[in-house]
Amino acid sequence: MVKLRCKCGDWKVLNFERYVYEQDEIAIAFDLCPLLICPSCGNIDLPDYTYNQIQKFISENKDSGRRVFQLKGHSKELFEKLEYPKGCVDYKFSRSDFLFIPALSIGSLGDFTPVFFSLDVLINYMHNPQYTVHLGAETYGQISTEEFVIPFGINRNGKVIMWLTDIIKLPEEEQYYLRSKNISSDHDVGSEFYEGQFEGVWAEPSKLNQVNSLRKVLSQLIIQVYGFNLFMLDEEAEIITRRISKPIYFTDKEVGDTFEDINKVLVESLNVKGIKTFIIENSNLGKKDLAELRGMKLFRCWLIQFLQLSEDTVDKLLLPLFVLNDLRIVYAHLTSVESREEKLSSVCKRIGLDEQCRENEVIYDIMIDKIISMYETVIGHLN
Repeated sequence: MVKLRCKCGDWKVLNFERYVYEQDEIAIAFDLCPLLICPSCGNIDLPDYTYNQIQKFISENKDSGRRVFQLKGHSKELFEKLEYPKGCVDYKFSRSDFLFIPALSIGSLGDFTPVFFSLDVLINYMHNPQYTVHLGAETYGQISTEEFVIPFGINRNGKVIMWLTDIIKLPEEEQYYLRSKNISSDHDVGSEFYEGQFEGVWAEPSKLNQVNSLRKVLSQLIIQVYGFNLFMLDEEAEIITRRISKPIYFTDKEVGDTFEDINKVLVESLNVKGIKTFIIENSNLGKKDLAELRGMKLFRCWLIQFLQLSEDTVDKLLLPLFVLNDLRIVYAHLTSVESREEKLSSVCKRIGLDEQCRENEVIYDIMIDKIISMYETVIGHLN
């Protein structure tokens, strides 16, 4: 069976193009032939269904005496009317996806037809407390309530994909909302979603999930080695962690809300009392030395005292947390235009970007990477 993943590592896309197939001195010229084409290296594969239909045609016509055939090829007709549950709305989808994209034809007719939606379909679910949107990987997640769970993926073009079989059984009101965000197929389903569903490949955890996992590892290590809790309010922090998601459109508000929540989980949850007590009991520093220290500065003091790192090393190490605080102020708080620009320029310079960079997605991605690197480095010192 042909694979959707190309040998070069990219995902192939279903396209319809002029194509000439030659076999046993027979040439078939298609006006419109379904092909799986890699956008990176240009490699072309015939979908299994296409290949099987060609073999059937050759078998039926090999004794006709003709050696050249001109065929119209594939038409993009819709499904014949299927027996859908009462109340199912009419979604836009492509029969071609089901027929020609590898693995989608398993199961009952049409079950794994991909239905495409604009990215903002997720926004309603993210901001409605009745729903939980969990992105376990960068392009693979699920929407859940007490009544249902819908897996979804996000393709390289920023379109949300769900399977027809998962959405036709939803409450009618839910379906009408989805239909309002339903868009035409771009025949591109390559994603961690597809790979996880059909090829049994575990998706790489999303970067936010990596941050959360590393935070937990650090917490457990400090308990084991030093005997105190680095963080407090674990249940409250977990509630916030579950609602944090990667921004969809990277508006100032989205990015601000995300940085605000990340700051609560990583900084505001630091166990100030526990850290101070440990430092006082296990170093030459007293209450007066620590009186003005809170949060990040207290954690900085602990790293210097007990990991035997220089002040300069610790300052570079904790840079992401201090920058995070500035970004929280820039995006989530009311400040003057002048102050905002000044802080953003400072932030960009400190994280290695051009001072004039104002691309929220670029700033966000760099910040998450640096937070991950920070935790990995601290954990490395503890080990």
